[in-house]
Amino acid sequence: MSIVKSIRIEQNRIQALEQIHVATKIPVPELIKQGIDRVIETYSIYIPDAEFRKELGIVLAEDHAILKELADEG
Repeated sequence: MSIVKSIRIEQNRIQALEQIHVATKIPVPELIKQGIDRVIETYSIYIPDAEFRKELGIVLAEDHAILKELADEG
């Protein structure tokens, strides 16, 4: 399930993401999702629900596998 959220991103960060996109062909929204995934991985110890942490780990592992496939194709 996806939820739409709006965030403000500084221009210099957008430019950096666009340059990464040009070099890697990974879409900017996907790069943003990867960044969110890294924050969640880093701070997941603060998520008190063990079952939720387990499910989150499965989702993150699936995302990493997909990203690896995309990287291998590029």
